Formats: sequence, C-alpha cells, structure tokens
Amino acid sequence: MAPGLNCPYGGTLIHRVVPRPESTFTSQAQPGGRGPDADAPVLDISAVAESDLFNLATGAYSPLTGFMGQKDFEAVCREGRLTGSGLPWTIPIVLEITQAERTRIARASSVALRSSSTGTTVGVIHPSEIYRHDKALRILGTFGVDDPSHPGVQLVSATGPFLVAGEIEAYAEALSPDPLAYPSGVRARLETMQAHSVAGFQTRNVVHRAHEYLQRVALEICGSLLVHPVVGWKKIGDFKADVVRHCYRRFMDAYYPSDRTLLAFLNVAMRYAGPKEAVFHAILRKNFGCSHFIVGRDHAGVGGFYDPYAAHRVFDGLEDLGIEILRLREPFYCRSCDQVATDRTCGHAYAEREYISGTKIRALLAGGADPASHIFRPEVLASLNELKDQGLFYE
Repeated sequence: MAPGLNCPYGGTLIHRVVPRPESTFTSQAQPGGRGPDADAPVLDISAVAESDLFNLATGAYSPLTGFMGQKDFEAVCREGRLTGSGLPWTIPIVLEITQAERTRIARASSVALRSSSTGTTVGVIHPSEIYRHDKALRILGTFGVDDPSHPGVQLVSATGPFLVAGEIEAYAEALSPDPLAYPSGVRARLETMQAHSVAGFQTRNVVHRAHEYLQRVALEICGSLLVHPVVGWKKIGDFKADVVRHCYRRFMDAYYPSDRTLLAFLNVAMRYAGPKEAVFHAILRKNFGCSHFIVGRDHAGVGGFYDPYAAHRVFDGLEDLGIEILRLREPFYCRSCDQVATDRTCGHAYAEREYISGTKIRALLAGGADPASHIFRPEVLASLNELKDQGLFYE
C-alpha cells in the first residue's frame, strides 16, 4: 500500500466551520456591540484575528480549537510548548480585547465576531476565560527582542490589555470559496497527485531565482512541492498579496510540472518572529500534508534582528514536530559559474557572488530599477511591470 500524507499535528485535523445563523443575514449588529441576537454581544476583530479565526476553524492551527487560555499562553511564551499534550508551539494565538469589551462580554456564553474591515459577522467565540494580556512576556517570548522598531513588537504593543480565550466556530459563508485555501482542500489535491513526500515552501515575497533554486532542490529530494506564499497581514513595504499571487501563478505555469507541484496561498498574518515563526510555519505545513519543510536563511526575519541561521538551529531537539526540516543554505548568483549556487556548491571567491534577497529586490523595485534576468524569470519581471502602476508594496 502506498504511504499516505503526513498526519495533522496532534493526529486530527480540526474542523469548526458551521453555517451562519439566519439572524446574521436579516439584521445588522447595532452600535455599542449588540449582535443579531438581542442578548449576544459582538466583538469587532482585526484582520490578524480574523485570519487566526479561519485558520483555527479549518484546521491550519490543529490541534488548537480556539484562542488560547492563560496557561497555554504562558507555556508557549516561556517554554514553546502547549500544556497537556506538551507539543511544541511557539506563537501565541490569542484574541485581544479592551477594558470596555471585557466589561461587555464578561457574562456572555457566546460572542459574535465581526470583521472590522467588512462589517460582516464571521464567527463566534464561547468565552472560557478572560485574563490580563502580559505584553512584555508575549513580546520577549515570541520575538526574543523588545525593540519598538520591530514590526511584530509594534503590532502586539498596539493591542488591548486583556485576552479572551475560548473555542470558536467560523461561518462557512465568510470563508474563501477556494478549497486550496484550507488544509482539507490542499490535502485532497495532494492525494489525487499521489504526492505523499511533499516539501512545503514558505514565502512572503514574489518568486526570484534564489527561491527557485531552493524549491528545485527540495523537489529533487521529496518528489513533490507545495509552494505556499503568505497573503495575510504584512508590514508596510512588503509585497502586496495580489502581486505575489500574480507572479507565482505565471511562474509556476511556465516552469514547474503540474503533476508534482502545487501552488496554494495561505491567509496567515506574518509575525516577523524569526526562529519561533519558523517552527510555527513548519507546524502549519504539516497540517497541510507536508512531510518536509524548507528553512533557508533568516526565515521570517526582519531588519537584521536575528542571526541568519538561527532558524536552522531552533529545530534542534524538536524531533516531536513530526515534519522533517530541510535546512538549506542561502543561494546567490555566481558570476563565474553563471548560475545560482550556494557556498556548498560553489568554490569561487566571495567577490563573484551576488546575493538575492527579498529586501534587496524590494529596494531595487521601489527605486524604479529593472532587476537583471539572473534575479527574475522574464515572466515574473513582466508581471511586476504590468502591476507597478497599481503599486507593488503595502504603504
């Protein structure tokens, strides 16, 4: 019998998607936090919390079934593991609220969750606990730094002083209609491809030659590849989601075998937590069916806050993750080799190397420069030129 896909983290793919109650279609939530039902309070949630809600409900965050309580929050921040199961987990999944919101929902058994961006009710939380948000613990436990210039530190610092825990449901009508947006859909497609040894690739940038090199190495090792760009919340200066989508679709169609590669997009917020986020990203890809996960230089890093290969070392001692980590070196373009290589495959002098990074590419494009062909495939460069009048980066 052929082997199956890698099992979900914790053994079971969580599914907490339900039909939206009829009342949410026929009445709008009223000012002051009252929802479609007279006795149901409403919380307006951020784009980050909304994506977390959907990922909880569809199993991307398995084995979590809701926003974390205080014990799990503190264990994740201090030890990088969940209570009870003891499984590694490195990013707190929490729902922040204000003092006024805490007062409003204090006695509620169910609270409607409303998208701040669309005004639509997208799900519900059943509060089990409200506790003080220890931001200092969360910031150091997640990012390892408390520098206010770090975008993740900024994001957490701006949130509410309390956290509400509880199991959730997301409304099916609020989810993307694309089955490849969720673990069950990706797993089903991989099964039809008979792709049981699958490498997952994480990125927040458009595809360039260095990333292509890593992907092809992983494809040689595993035989199948899930290219899985993040299209959730990102910081100012990062590529817009639509730009990433457009470039990757054209690239994949032009260069990769469709029977052994799959492109899907993941609506998860970037935290820019470096090594801790690398572990989190590996867990998510296990839930999507990957057996291997690619970790390169400065995974999920930002602004030089992390040692370039700290995300390689963080996996030492985490054998219980249940996914194999492909720790790959940083590729560069070698002028003498006239190809992309790494320090393990090229013996030429350092002066012959041109390193290709998302930071460098964003700077080139923001300055109006046209990157050379050894940085981008022509299809990708054509896509960028087509989209540049609409703006390539978040502002």
